[in-house]
Amino acid sequence: MAVPTEAAKEKPPLHAYPEAKVGTQFFSHHGIYSERYNGVCALTGSIVLMASGRYVMFVDVVSGKIMSTPGPENGGVGAVAVHPSRRFYVVCEKLPENPLIRVYTWPSRREVGQFVGGATRGFSACCFSADGTMMATVGMYPDYSLAVWNWKTRGMILRNKCYGSDVYTVLFSSFDSGVLVTGGAGHIKFWSMAKTFTGQKLQGVLGKFGRLEISNVPGFAVLSDGKVLSGSESGLILLWEGDLVRCCFVREIKKTAVDGAAALAVQTYDYWPCHEGTINVVELLGDGRIVLTAGEDGYMRYWLASELETAEGEGAPPLYEPKCLFEVLVDPHAHIRALTLCRDMDEWVVLDSTGVLWRVPFIPPNVILGSSPGRMKEPAQAALRFNGGGITSAAISPIDHTVVTGGEDGTIRLVDYVTPCEVYKLMMPASTTVVALHFFRTDKTGMKFIVCCENGTVGLLQRGNKAFALLGQWRPHTEGLTAMAVDREERRLCTISTNGTAFFFDIKRDISLLEPIGFCRLPLKDVRCVAWDDATSCSLVGCECGKVLAIRAPKMEEMDHTVSFEFNCIYALVGIRQKKKVEKQQVKAATAGRVEGLQEEEEEEEEEEELGPWPVRLICPLPSGSFAVGSGAAELLYQYNLKRRYDNLTE
Repeated sequence: MAVPTEAAKEKPPLHAYPEAKVGTQFFSHHGIYSERYNGVCALTGSIVLMASGRYVMFVDVVSGKIMSTPGPENGGVGAVAVHPSRRFYVVCEKLPENPLIRVYTWPSRREVGQFVGGATRGFSACCFSADGTMMATVGMYPDYSLAVWNWKTRGMILRNKCYGSDVYTVLFSSFDSGVLVTGGAGHIKFWSMAKTFTGQKLQGVLGKFGRLEISNVPGFAVLSDGKVLSGSESGLILLWEGDLVRCCFVREIKKTAVDGAAALAVQTYDYWPCHEGTINVVELLGDGRIVLTAGEDGYMRYWLASELETAEGEGAPPLYEPKCLFEVLVDPHAHIRALTLCRDMDEWVVLDSTGVLWRVPFIPPNVILGSSPGRMKEPAQAALRFNGGGITSAAISPIDHTVVTGGEDGTIRLVDYVTPCEVYKLMMPASTTVVALHFFRTDKTGMKFIVCCENGTVGLLQRGNKAFALLGQWRPHTEGLTAMAVDREERRLCTISTNGTAFFFDIKRDISLLEPIGFCRLPLKDVRCVAWDDATSCSLVGCECGKVLAIRAPKMEEMDHTVSFEFNCIYALVGIRQKKKVEKQQVKAATAGRVEGLQEEEEEEEEEEELGPWPVRLICPLPSGSFAVGSGAAELLYQYNLKRRYDNLTE
């Protein structure tokens, strides 16, 4: 019998808590991670596979229904991929240690296997060879390792260091499964599985951009002759031979007449790129006869592969104008991040980083090759619309099953979370991150709410049948608005900014107007959250340095706006103890049965433990008149009375 290994020593928790009996359960998803490269993979029918946070998502682009499976509890999902047979998919985890690659069957979604190793903290990219016999993965920070796996045996074949920064994409050649390409932040790298005297090795060569500006490379494809086509941030399509750029493809070269000795030198030309902005997608279609590119300008463009792979450019860098066979404008405001072909529907599903999933009709390669250059007449159809980027704030409607969301994209959206679907949206006049939303409980209609934006703007809005109405807009801060608080009677508003100012408003009784009272400069600048203390007419401000300040709210009659809106800040330091110290006797009692010497080790660990202070991230008024204060560390959400205050002190 094997001798059991000694269990890793675990520090006892600060407090013992009863097991929580949660009476809620997950209801529905609304939103996707729209900025992920290679972020959408076709399964069967109208279902596409995506990853968002710690969830694996199955999105039906016809019905709009989103199903999901949770990933690891203490981590997230780094990458997903679908096997060429479409009977399996893999989920690559992100974890502090020992992330796995889990294999599931489709459509049962049952786990049937695991790949172990390959990364220390998680995976950023994954793909399969054309015949499905091999899989390649790339690890994220800190190892960034490329691993090639045997799909049947679940064993690792080869592994090598990929690069020193983020890798977005890994790809097998569809013509030679021994050739791979990886690309990401500021690089592209070409790989081959070569046989050497010491066995098979994974050998890589880093691409050299030469005269071109170094670029992020998320999209590329391997041509039949071994050359590689890639996109770039400048909108050029690059043709790589070996580790060098052989040719740069553009829409138009702007030539000017040159006389004399200058005509004998290598010329540098101005040009129009193939796309306006980054090319994120490069795909081969029709057995490699057609190249599809797509990017931040919202266009999908089709090119003849044979023309690209034999092109000879002129100038420095070498430029060439290929013929565009066909183009599709998905949407004037679209920024294409990824796409996948749903073969059962003959449609492309396009991931737009503005938060939209588009359905675009698939054009057969024979039709593209046999037609004259043109554009798609049938418009793309928006299957689902969400916030682009992160959802940074939300407020539940007091009258129906809707929620208003605000995001990094500067949009405010009304979402029916039962359907679930987006009802309508509003782009704020100055596009910026929406940091806070608040519906008024005292509003009889239940339609009015406040919105605060990071650029310092505060808006008063009202829901309508078909759109939001902007009732008023103010800008109390020049930048860095981070939080707001409304008092219990909803008659006063306080906003705070990272530049160290707090601004106060009176709210009209009919909630038709916000009346600016004035602002003060806070004694501490690194403010993060705010709440009203109705008992003392103060705003409680939480700081990054771990302190809580009580700021006396001014009254309108105390201000003389003909002189200034600024008033002297009257403040007090609020006494809080962020962490309760464990008594020595408790430590000894908890460790009574352990081996001799363990107490001394734990006391040393306790001394080395981080003792704060920790940032104050949350102050929430409770019905009893006390407050919940949350700090930036584990087990630090405590209830306080916050009545002990020290006037005019910050220490």
